[in-house]
Amino acid sequence: VKVGGPGGAGAAPCAPAIAARTSAGASSSLARTPAGTGVSGRSWNRRLASETSGPLRQASRALPRVAAAGAAPGGSNDHDEFAPKTRPKPRAEVVAAAVSVPSVQSVEDEFRDRADSLAGGEDSKNENGKGGGGARRGDPQTAAHQEGVRQGWPLAKLLESLPPIPVAVADAAGDSQSARRGGTSDAARSSAPRMTASEASAHLRLYETLVEHGRLHNALELLRALRGAGVTRLGTRVSHKNFLRQCARREAIAVAFEFVAFVDINDVRVYNMLLSACARAGDARAGFAAFVMMYDAGVKPDCRAYTTLISACAKAGDVEKAFETFRRMEMDQVEPSVVTYGALMDALSRRVLELTNRGSGRTSRGHDMRGEPRDSSRVPPLASLPTDAESDVSSPDALPNGDGYFAEEIARTLRRCFALREEMDDAGIAPDEYVLNSMVSACGRAAVCAPVAKDALRRAFAVYDEMERSRLSCDAYTYASLITGCVNANDPSRALQVYQKSGEKKVKRTAAVFAAAAHACGSEALPNGPDLQRALDVWRDMRNENVAPDAMLYATLVDVAGKAGERRVAERVTAEMERDGTPPTAAVFAALAGVAAREGDSEGVERVLSDMTQRGVHPVREVFSALVAAAGRRGDAEAAG
Repeated sequence: VKVGGPGGAGAAPCAPAIAARTSAGASSSLARTPAGTGVSGRSWNRRLASETSGPLRQASRALPRVAAAGAAPGGSNDHDEFAPKTRPKPRAEVVAAAVSVPSVQSVEDEFRDRADSLAGGEDSKNENGKGGGGARRGDPQTAAHQEGVRQGWPLAKLLESLPPIPVAVADAAGDSQSARRGGTSDAARSSAPRMTASEASAHLRLYETLVEHGRLHNALELLRALRGAGVTRLGTRVSHKNFLRQCARREAIAVAFEFVAFVDINDVRVYNMLLSACARAGDARAGFAAFVMMYDAGVKPDCRAYTTLISACAKAGDVEKAFETFRRMEMDQVEPSVVTYGALMDALSRRVLELTNRGSGRTSRGHDMRGEPRDSSRVPPLASLPTDAESDVSSPDALPNGDGYFAEEIARTLRRCFALREEMDDAGIAPDEYVLNSMVSACGRAAVCAPVAKDALRRAFAVYDEMERSRLSCDAYTYASLITGCVNANDPSRALQVYQKSGEKKVKRTAAVFAAAAHACGSEALPNGPDLQRALDVWRDMRNENVAPDAMLYATLVDVAGKAGERRVAERVTAEMERDGTPPTAAVFAALAGVAAREGDSEGVERVLSDMTQRGVHPVREVFSALVAAAGRRGDAEAAG
C-alpha cells in the first residue's frame, strides 16, 4: 500500500476547467428578468398584472411555471451552468477539474450560518443507516491509533498493528488504462488475495479515527486500499456525514469531491452535504461543479440543494448568480422555502456591504459620501467595516468610481430587497427572523450613503416594527443592525435609545451590540459631543452581562477616548485588551495612531507603527495618514512632506 505522511497525500491538482464547464461568467443561459424588476420572472408577471386590467390581469396571474425542458429564453445551451453536456465527462474527469483554488476566502454568515443549519438538518444517523459516532472508544487498538494520530504518525506506521492489506499487483502487460485511473486491472484483482468486510473492521475503525482528527486524505487513501483488496460496498459501510462535515470545517473542498466520487452513492443528501461544504468555503464555482456531478449521476436537485448553492453564491459575493440559480429553481418547478428567500436576502445585504465598502470615502475629490473631508483618525462607520471573514471578499467585476453610482446602486439593491419580500407574500411564504434580519441589516448598511440614509433608516424601523408586532423575536443581530443604521445616518441619539431598549427587553446582547453603541457614544453629532462616560457605561454593561469583547469594541472605545481627549483612558483600554489575551488588530492600532495624531505626537504614532511591525500586523493607510497629520499639527512641514 502506498501511503503518505502525517497530513496525507496532497489532493490531485485541480485544473480550472470548471470555469468553462460550470461558471461561464456573467453571460449565462439562465433567464434574466427585464431591466428594473430586480427579482424574478414571477415578480415581473405580478407587476405586469398590476398595470393592466380585465382578462389580461387574470391571465397573468394564471401563468404556469416554465418547464426546464431546454435552455432559458434568451440563453444558449453552450453555457448552461446546470444542464450536463450531451456527452458528459467521465466521473474522474469531473472530479479532477471540479475545484480550483478558491478566489475568495470563507465568508461566515453574520447572524446564522445557513450552510451549517442545512448540513446539520440531517438525521442523527447517516444516510446509509450507520451511526456517526466515530471510532469505538473502549477498544485498546483504537486508543493506540488515536494517540498515534495525535502524535502525527504516518499512515504506514498506523497500519503496522493491523493485518496487512493484500495488494493486487498487475504484470508488465497489465491494464495501463486502469492504472491511470488509480484502479487495478481485472486480471490482477482476480489473482490477488481478497479481504472480507469482517477482516477490514479494524481498518474501518482506523478510518473513523483518521476522519475524526481531520486526516481526510489519509482516510480516503485507506478506503482506496481496502477497495483494491476486494472489500465491497465501502460506500455503505462508512459515514458520509462525518467525512463531509470535516471537509466543511476545514474547507477541504477538493477531497470532498474525491470522497463523493469514491462512494458513488446516488443520494441527494450526499450531494447536499457536498454543497454545504462549498457554501461554507464561499466557493460558488465548486458549488456549480457539485451540481454538474449531480446531473451526471442522475440525481435531481431538491430545494435544499438549490438553497445551499444560493448561499454559496451569496458568500462568494455574486448576487446575480444567486438570483440566476433561484430563477432556474423556479423553471425546474422546485418550490422555494423560507430558507431559500433568506439566502437571497443575505446575498442582497452582502451586496450593500460591498457597495458601502467601495464607496465609503474614496473619491477623487478627497471627500466622503456626505461631502465632508476625510479624517484619517476617524474610525469608519460600522456598516462599512466588514467582519474578519468578509474583509477579503469582493465582486470580481470592478465598479466605476463616483458617489452617484454607488448611491444609485445601493438604492436599487434596497428596492430589490423589498420586491423580494413582496414576492414572498405573493407566494404565501411568511418571513422568519433570518429574512427580516437581513432586511434590517441591508437598510442599516445602506444608511451610510447620505442620499439614501433617511429612506434606508425609515425602512429599517418599519421592518423592526413588523417584527415587534409579530411573534418573531428581535435578537442581538436586529439591535446591532438598527444601532449601526442610526449611527450611519448621523443620528447617534436614536442609536442610544435603541441600545437602551435592547436592555429593557432583556435581549441577550453580543459584542456587536456593545460595539455599535460605543461607536454612537463617540459621534460628534451628540448634543455635547463625544460622550466617554456613556461609552464606559456601555463597557460596564458588557462586563456585567459576561460578554467577551472583541477587537472592534476595543478599537471603538480607544477612538471614543481619543475624541474626548482622554489619552490615558485609551492606553488603559489597550492594556486591558492585552490582559484579556485579545491580539490588537489593524483597527486598534489605527485608533491609537489617531489619538496620538490629535495631540500632534509624531513619536507616539511612530511607536504605534513600530509596534505593528513587530507584531506582524500589516500597517494600514490610516496609520501613515495619522503620522502626516501629527506632523502637520506640530507645524513640522518637512516631516509632514
